[in-house]
Amino acid sequence: MSALELPAALKELVAAGAWPLTEQEANRQNLAAAPIPAALVQRLVPGEDQIYLFRPPFRTIAERCAGPEAKFWREFGALQEIDPARAVVIGDFGLGSDAVIVLDYRAPAEPSLIRLAWTGGERRPRWVPFFDTFAAFARAFDLAGGRWR
Repeated sequence: MSALELPAALKELVAAGAWPLTEQEANRQNLAAAPIPAALVQRLVPGEDQIYLFRPPFRTIAERCAGPEAKFWREFGALQEIDPARAVVIGDFGLGSDAVIVLDYRAPAEPSLIRLAWTGGERRPRWVPFFDTFAAFARAFDLAGGRWR
């Protein structure tokens, strides 16, 4: 990952085992008993029912644009709305959602969270605010209560 400093609350979740660290741990999120209840996700993000937390190391959108995902990001990433080098992908809304959750480092303070939303009749992607801080996101979805190991 780039030199962007991860929020303290995210580092704490990783250190406490409350964030997936391996592919096996991350894949547990696709099971029927997902760690974040679907009802909670639906209440906070209408139209979605799952959150999939990516395992570290986290990559920026600029790094993803340089890899096998480049075509997706050029076509659907709404890159003109963000700074890809200052946007770190930490999760999405599950298989096939094409709706990522990103730490947005454009502001000088702690990064906020934004999400890629598919809006309008044409279902065009655009970035929408999600949470002011990572800590608020973690509290809302009770991430500290999760155990991956």
